[in-house]
Amino acid sequence: MVFLKDKTGSLGNNLFEFGTFLAKSLHDNQWLINFNFLDNRKYFIGTRYCTNFKFKVFFGFRFNVINRLISFFILKIVKFQRLENYNSPFDLKSINFKNKNILKAGNWFTDFETFYSKADQLRAFFSLTPASQAVVNNHIASISEPEALLVGVHIRRGDYKDFLGGQFYFEIDTYKKMMDQVLGIFPDKKLKFLISSDESFSTDDFSGFNTCFTPNHYVFDMYCLAACDYIIGPPSTYTMWASFYGKVPIQKIRTQNQILSEKGFALDFGY
Repeated sequence: MVFLKDKTGSLGNNLFEFGTFLAKSLHDNQWLINFNFLDNRKYFIGTRYCTNFKFKVFFGFRFNVINRLISFFILKIVKFQRLENYNSPFDLKSINFKNKNILKAGNWFTDFETFYSKADQLRAFFSLTPASQAVVNNHIASISEPEALLVGVHIRRGDYKDFLGGQFYFEIDTYKKMMDQVLGIFPDKKLKFLISSDESFSTDDFSGFNTCFTPNHYVFDMYCLAACDYIIGPPSTYTMWASFYGKVPIQKIRTQNQILSEKGFALDFGY
């Protein structure tokens, strides 16, 4: 049994770490208990119900008070091997879950080899429910243009003003400069930019560019980015998950003077 005690970050971080522990549990044929996905369960095929027997995952019930009681008794009754980590990546590759009770506390656990060995199963598990996928499909259909490449642009500012000392906090002019570079990379192609942001913008803010916007919902926006042909944006697990799920080449904006290139677009195999 593997019990995820602490939640890691918001949606992108949560999906990657949940996916990592799910991949490890599948590899070692263990049940996984995760009570930290309650708010997002309804959006995904694999998490719609309190138990997924195929993937051997138990999510708990709709009411958190019941889940807390279950957690209390599990932690009192079961003897766990505690895995605790904070802030810096901890590689789970050397940890064998088989025939063990593992309690995960903290965050930033990784195992890239196992994660990507189960990539297709993880994509199936975290595929959207029909109702959620319909929202994404309808939005993409409404903004698509014949023969146009759809380029997702993730403008993340808000919390990035303080994250890592503002290293990846960029002014809007920087994003427009990067969009202009993408136009130069594909001079013979028609491009449309799909803007996804934690701020509100209008097409007037991107005058001169063929732009549109995501639905302004944290799950649907991510999966709209996963439906693009390319993605640009600062390093973020939000766009990295979109790249992973949709197999979309991504180019991370790391500095305001970065030079983008066609070769710089690649499938993201990191967090």
